[in-house]
Amino acid sequence: MIEEIDKTNKDKTTKGSEGAPKFRDKLSSKSAMLHTYKQDVESLVRKRKISLVSAMAAQSDKREDGEATKIKNNGKTPQNSTTLLLIASILMFVLGSIAIFVAYTAYQQQQNLTKKDKSKALLDNNLIFIEHKAKFNVTDRLPREILAGLAKALNKSQATLGSITKIELEWDGWNDKLRAKTKFIISQKQLIQLLGLKLPEQFTRLLGKQDKYMVGMHMADRNSPFIILTVQSYEYAFASMLEWEKVAERELDPFFYTPGSLSTKRTFSDLVVQNIDTRVSRDEQNNIKLLYSFLDKHTLLITNNIHTLTEISRRYKARQGSKSALDY
Repeated sequence: MIEEIDKTNKDKTTKGSEGAPKFRDKLSSKSAMLHTYKQDVESLVRKRKISLVSAMAAQSDKREDGEATKIKNNGKTPQNSTTLLLIASILMFVLGSIAIFVAYTAYQQQQNLTKKDKSKALLDNNLIFIEHKAKFNVTDRLPREILAGLAKALNKSQATLGSITKIELEWDGWNDKLRAKTKFIISQKQLIQLLGLKLPEQFTRLLGKQDKYMVGMHMADRNSPFIILTVQSYEYAFASMLEWEKVAERELDPFFYTPGSLSTKRTFSDLVVQNIDTRVSRDEQNNIKLLYSFLDKHTLLITNNIHTLTEISRRYKARQGSKSALDY
């Protein structure tokens, strides 16, 4: 009995001994906290020379702020992260859109400049604005071969409707300065000679000093050929053209005509086209086969289409309006 009681007491003692360390740890922790708190208060009173109550209040606020910060930092923040990510995405999209817009604008400006440069190149040294340019070599060719070659180029042309193509006639020659063969653009006088046109001598003597002329085709209701010449004297030039009318159609064949279209002899008559005095030649069906007109006192146009006459006249006036009068 006594042994059992002793055993029971030992067990109680043992259990008590096991729980003692835990209690002591808690007590030590609280004592440390109190000790730290006490030291903080004393430090505030000693260093800042404030009252004990004020120091305790300040230390209490400090503890509350620390706990609030801890709670805030331990809190959930996915919503803030999502908002920041959304704002960043929108900002990147806006910046990307601006970059694309700036690049597109720069590209469009470059394209416009390229078009302007191309248009300027097609306008410089030309009597009228043109859309296309072609070359035709006349080296060692007879007049009829040149006219036939031009007619072939005219029939094969696939230019856009309303466009005008300038045909540059060139020949191969020797360049003394370069000491090599090169290509030369023929002059007005050479053009008349190479085409075999029997214009009066006074006409060739009074060709424009600037040697401006053009051979080309206009895509109207059909491909229509034309020749523009510049002269110094309207009176002498017009008188020469009246004389040349007798052989004009035949000499311009086949560039201005289709085979067999000159079976009968025709005469010219006066016609006013949109206030432009014109001389025209008609066939038996009253269709105009050849016409010529002076666009001004120094510029002669020869063609076979009324639409070509009006279009070239319009372009010539626009050209003169963008540049000072030509020096003939």
